[in-house]
Amino acid sequence: MTAPRTALAFGLLATLALGCAGGETTVTDRPARGTIGEELYGVLCDRVGAQALPEDLYGLSFVDGCHRRADG
Repeated sequence: MTAPRTALAFGLLATLALGCAGGETTVTDRPARGTIGEELYGVLCDRVGAQALPEDLYGLSFVDGCHRRADG
């Protein structure tokens, strides 16, 4: 009597597992990154700019000098 229950439980588990596997992809859209030097320069420039201009909360005065724009 335990064999039919085990088979039924296994069949139910397999059906649920197959039902959950779907159209999900593992591919993510990553933002464009610069070289290691560009990234390091951007981080250090942000820190120096933030210490030099503490009243600029959003970094609008130095962000164009620290990071390359998307259009080049």
